[in-house]
Amino acid sequence: MKILKFILLNVLALLTGSSQLLSAVDHPPTQRMQTNSTSTVTVGQPTAEKTLILTSSGGSFIDLDIKNSIVFGVDLFSKKFVPANHTYKITIDLKQWDKNNILTQTPYTLTVNYVPFDTAAYKVRNIIYFKNAYKFTYKITSITQDGLAVNDLPEHLYVDGETYAFRNYDFTPQVNTPPVVQAISPVNSPSQVLDLDCDGAPDEIKINWSQVTGAEEYQLEWTFVNNYYAPTPSTTLLTYNTNLSQLAYDFKGNCTRITTDKNFYNITLAFDHGYIAYRVRAVGKDMATGRSVFGAWSIPNSQGYLGSVSTYYYVSTPHEIKKNWQYNATFAEEGKKKEVVSYFDGSLRNRQTVTRSNSDVTTIVGENIYDYQGRPAVSVLPVPVYNNICTGNYTDNTAIKYYKNFNTDDTLKEYSQNDFDSDNSSADSCHPLITPMSINSGASKYYSPGNPDKDFQQAFVPDAHKYPFTQVEYTPDNTGR
Repeated sequence: MKILKFILLNVLALLTGSSQLLSAVDHPPTQRMQTNSTSTVTVGQPTAEKTLILTSSGGSFIDLDIKNSIVFGVDLFSKKFVPANHTYKITIDLKQWDKNNILTQTPYTLTVNYVPFDTAAYKVRNIIYFKNAYKFTYKITSITQDGLAVNDLPEHLYVDGETYAFRNYDFTPQVNTPPVVQAISPVNSPSQVLDLDCDGAPDEIKINWSQVTGAEEYQLEWTFVNNYYAPTPSTTLLTYNTNLSQLAYDFKGNCTRITTDKNFYNITLAFDHGYIAYRVRAVGKDMATGRSVFGAWSIPNSQGYLGSVSTYYYVSTPHEIKKNWQYNATFAEEGKKKEVVSYFDGSLRNRQTVTRSNSDVTTIVGENIYDYQGRPAVSVLPVPVYNNICTGNYTDNTAIKYYKNFNTDDTLKEYSQNDFDSDNSSADSCHPLITPMSINSGASKYYSPGNPDKDFQQAFVPDAHKYPFTQVEYTPDNTGR
């Protein structure tokens, strides 16, 4: 069967939130005070005091801006039941030290409200903003609930301390130092070749590389080289060329590039049979001018042969080789991507569409079902796929692939035209029988009490009563109306 594969790469140059890319951001871990099962935040105790100290990640730098904050808020994800409206007030003693180690001490009072059973607006966060503190300590000196003093911070409240340092690191000494990129061939490490749904087939590869001092972000490029031999006169089967010295790659004219501030990136294995070659370079700043400085690539030549490189991955099992499919990837800033794969039958009718975003690892599956005349008649609501094979508990860490028998009827057979385009023998033949979908899987399970995810807003997903789809009925006059 002819395999249809298109790669549509729509690179979006989004400017939203790009200010943080202008300079490196050092962000120490947030220091949170919150009562939990192991610790209670009590006034006058060490649990009611936290300290943040700003450090550098190494190398020469210029501080452009230091921003600090203390947040007093309501934890909306807390499972603590609060049966009434309350107003909470805390007093904080703030000590801050600037870069010259000069101490400033200031008291603050913060107030929040909690209104759990009303639609009225209420204040769930109160924030203190201050600047240029390289070290600060904040201590809760009093807590009141509805004007009455209490000793312990209620567990559905929290106090966070945060610091952001916007810096220009001098990258010029490292401009000729490429990152060390970890090779995953010929040994396939489970930590780098990822089987997301534990079905025995690799779904993604994880590219890792070393950090470069002064680098603010990294650029990763990858290109694909198929290794098919054409069939010979003596055979009708495709054979594969594994002589890497004969397989040419071209990063300059045929590659995909992303930019990220992390030192790893996952690539979905939606490829044919062949090799994925990849390379990385660091990007930093000239501390004197503030201009971007691009480092050396880990593979210096933009064109060459795979035999001269070590950072490649061999795709020995093509993606859904017995199906027609179309792959579309949309990229945004910070390495974000949304992938959509559409699967087609032999007549190139779209049967299933699978969507996944790397910022939200949930995989969404939607299906179209056709009647006996090949017209789209049933459109099933797209729903997430849940995986309970890997962990025993349902998770949303699932793969991009074709999901066979995703939506089934009550006999657990794939839902098809047999379920809606047949005459109803027990009634008027002008009113076809429409059978329900099984709640054991797919959209019918998601829109039912059997949905495994009932946390937070998921608890309000409605019940479709086994009909999670829309149906088109065509007039019997060959007009297609």
